[in-house]
Amino acid sequence: MTAYKINFKDIAAQLQAQADYYVPQWLPHGKKRGAEWVLGDLDGNAGESLSINLKTGLWSDFSTGEKGGDLISLYAAIHRLQYKAAAEELSRLLGTAPIVPTGRKSAVKAEKSPWKIIMPVPADAKPIHKAHPVRGAYNHFWTYKNRQGEVLGYVCRFTNSEGKKEILPLVYAEDTSRGGYFDWRWMHFPLPRPLYGLDRLSDKPVLLVEGEKCADAGHQLLQDRYDVLTWPGGCNAVDKVDWSVLADRIVYIWPDCDSHRNPKTGEYLDKTVQPGYVAAQKIAEQLKDKAKKVYVLDVAIPGQLKDGWDIADAIESGATADILITYIREQAQLFSDNGDRLPMIKASVVEKNPNIKELYEKLICKGNGVVVDCMQNIITLIDELPSLKGKIQLNKLTERVTVVGELPWNTEYPRAWNDADELELIDYLSREYKFLFKTPLTVLNAVKVAASRQVYHPLQDWLETLKWDGQDRLTNWLNTYLGVPATDYTRLIGPLWLRQAINRALNPGCKADYVLILEGRQGLRKSTALRVLGGSWFADSPLDIHNKDLYQIINGVWIYEIAELDMFNRAEATAIKAFITRGTDRFREPYGRHVVEQARHTVFAGTTNADEYFKDTTGNRRFWPVKCTAIDIDALARDRDQLFAQALYEFEQGYPCHPTPEQERQLIQEEQGAREISDAWETKIRTALAEPDFMETKLSMVYILEKIIGLDMARVTSTRQQETKIGGIMKKLGWEKKRQPADRNGYRGYAYVKTVPS
Repeated sequence: MTAYKINFKDIAAQLQAQADYYVPQWLPHGKKRGAEWVLGDLDGNAGESLSINLKTGLWSDFSTGEKGGDLISLYAAIHRLQYKAAAEELSRLLGTAPIVPTGRKSAVKAEKSPWKIIMPVPADAKPIHKAHPVRGAYNHFWTYKNRQGEVLGYVCRFTNSEGKKEILPLVYAEDTSRGGYFDWRWMHFPLPRPLYGLDRLSDKPVLLVEGEKCADAGHQLLQDRYDVLTWPGGCNAVDKVDWSVLADRIVYIWPDCDSHRNPKTGEYLDKTVQPGYVAAQKIAEQLKDKAKKVYVLDVAIPGQLKDGWDIADAIESGATADILITYIREQAQLFSDNGDRLPMIKASVVEKNPNIKELYEKLICKGNGVVVDCMQNIITLIDELPSLKGKIQLNKLTERVTVVGELPWNTEYPRAWNDADELELIDYLSREYKFLFKTPLTVLNAVKVAASRQVYHPLQDWLETLKWDGQDRLTNWLNTYLGVPATDYTRLIGPLWLRQAINRALNPGCKADYVLILEGRQGLRKSTALRVLGGSWFADSPLDIHNKDLYQIINGVWIYEIAELDMFNRAEATAIKAFITRGTDRFREPYGRHVVEQARHTVFAGTTNADEYFKDTTGNRRFWPVKCTAIDIDALARDRDQLFAQALYEFEQGYPCHPTPEQERQLIQEEQGAREISDAWETKIRTALAEPDFMETKLSMVYILEKIIGLDMARVTSTRQQETKIGGIMKKLGWEKKRQPADRNGYRGYAYVKTVPS
């Protein structure tokens, strides 16, 4: 056999001549800085620790101490080859001819690091470094251990000047050039590299995720079901890992859902070339002859979720252990060499559904005709299949997906679309048409899009059906149906409140600040009357201002009852006043990714058994109280449609929905004042101001407290509660707080000045 030697000089020269092509190809995640190609490490991770001079071929990784004098040594270091073996591969790549040996050895050699890594770390090892000489202090670290729990080394996470994360391993090593000198070094684990989480490996199925953060998050929730592990180095290092420890295990691989784009077109790259998917396939290939079974989770189509979405993101968005287990079970695909796992549509399906060929042409398919598991195909099927078409719509009153017709698996409607429907839809499409859609999240997104293209508004649709017969029932409806004494006040606020409800239904979010209060003895059926008016759009759940779900509770409600208004303390009553005046609610739905901003359709009504219930001396102008004596539920139910028909007619004719300031002063304020709980201080101040010989036109706070109330100033608290109460009373009585001219000492105090008759 003829012996050859490699022409190292010629290979190095050819590589150097095309360094701008080869180096970015070998290490694609770097960036060019002048004449250098800069990145994190030899595994291709982003960063700035590794620098390659594209003109000279000199390279150095200052985090590990590795360096070389040409691109052959760089190729050897990347692929963990001997210098000669790397040159042999490159000679085949370049087409360089071998040369008959001359008996002399090549003078070109790869420069090796003198550091020998020690694993496991000895018990007497010095403490680990707290910072990197260039990167500074790390903000998190993960401890790699073997099966026995002994420390093998660490992986540390840094944040660079651009706010991006960088990962560097830290190992314990001996300097062989100095013999017996040991220290911690920023170097990679020796090949083959250990898995992270080996110390918690048991007999459960293994779940492989990408990154130590994901492994810890998954372990915390799923440790009773899976052994959650990861590997060091990311997507580019899967070929450098010791996978033998997973022999005879059942392994599930959860790839990151990457959404990288084509830099030229801006379009998302196909899922099969995304880094996370590619890495998962390589791992599965490594394990297929070792593990008992290997499953790869089918991640979402690029762009459906944020770039890099992983198990940690799922947990942060609220996913529980049960949700994760269901997701893993439903997304898992048994690995095989055949990348197309979705079956072709069978001839029997075509025979049962003659129009399937026409539908099939509208679907997105792979080159072999397999229907792609994607959101767009589900939307097409919902829009085109007779069994589904037009039966899933968006209810604009509730902003929820609603079933409005019989579905193959449930004939009940109308009703809200639910989680069971998503699973039933998946089952239906697979059984009847052999279309496999395995991700409930993809189905949910498709249903939302399809429904948003077919919207309806049940409340507005009902109002459009109403036709007023011309008989006036609205003016005295409070008297006719609720037994409220007929006065100018009740003839004003009764129609206003119903027209306000019409305005909110037709113009969600419009001003609708006024609350009708039904007073009367217990058992008078006040709540029943409001329920009759609201129909299926009525609700009376206890009003808890502090409940984070309150905005979702009133969603889809037209008339909402605030029961037992007299039971609220002053602070709660103030919060309720602020709540009812809002026109738009902002909240985040459960597991929702974005804040929802939703205009209100709701108007409010209150009920109480008390005669006096306003605990505040101000701010009661939003409430319109009426005294109910006899409620005729049958008559109200009979005439309900005509009441709203007349209110709708008057609203469309431009009748007002709110009182004028003059109407509030002349008719409404007196009724509101009669419901205020008597206040001794207000009575005392009002009496003093009404005395014939009281001639003061401006009053200081001290004067009011001492001369009118008779309070010893030593008893005035530092919380200013007394001053606050006095201020509210004086404002109500028509006295305004104003700054006074400076006294002889230059002090400008405040006094209450009479502005309107009390």
